[in-house]
Amino acid sequence: MSKENFKYYKVVISKNSSSPKYPDDGYLYYLTDVNNTTAVIDNKTPYNGGDFGKYLTPGQKYFFSVTAVYNDKKIYGNSISLAFPPQSTTNNTAKGYTSPQVSAKTDGSKIILKWQPIYDERLNGYKVVISKYDSSPKYPDNGYLYWITDKNVSSAVIDNSKPYNNGDFGEYLTPGQKYYFSVTAVYKDFKKPGNTIYMEFP
Repeated sequence: MSKENFKYYKVVISKNSSSPKYPDDGYLYYLTDVNNTTAVIDNKTPYNGGDFGKYLTPGQKYFFSVTAVYNDKKIYGNSISLAFPPQSTTNNTAKGYTSPQVSAKTDGSKIILKWQPIYDERLNGYKVVISKYDSSPKYPDNGYLYWITDKNVSSAVIDNSKPYNNGDFGEYLTPGQKYYFSVTAVYKDFKKPGNTIYMEFP
């Protein structure tokens, strides 16, 4: 790539345009080093001016390209269509995602889980997760009991009144049996499990 009059590379992504280019389709990064030919796309940086919002959806296909910007012209690179890969729910290096801080207590014949509410515009809700065998239960790996979309709700009553979805112990808890309890925060593009509580269902 010629260095004469070079300004920067723009990394461009689009969900709908098969030939994305800058400035029409916005950009993710701009790289000012003409010799820098690598960009990591890991959903940690919000997109600017795109057709899909600020973050990529795991499993969704997008068109990726690079525009080289000079003082007097723009050169558009070829386009590649790829699915953005699923992200590990246990990736603790993801910046800016808060995990639920879970506590629990027994109240008669039920368990009350509580957690600190998360105020983040990317949050879709909480999944209350239980496992008999997995000491670090999380959604979707271990199913869920409740799907809570009201971000102001930060507690859940576990009283065997509702069947469990896709668990490792059947639909209902057994009194006197110990289980692992947790809450997974479900963001638009990420899932962040909270700490685990191991206790007996009364």
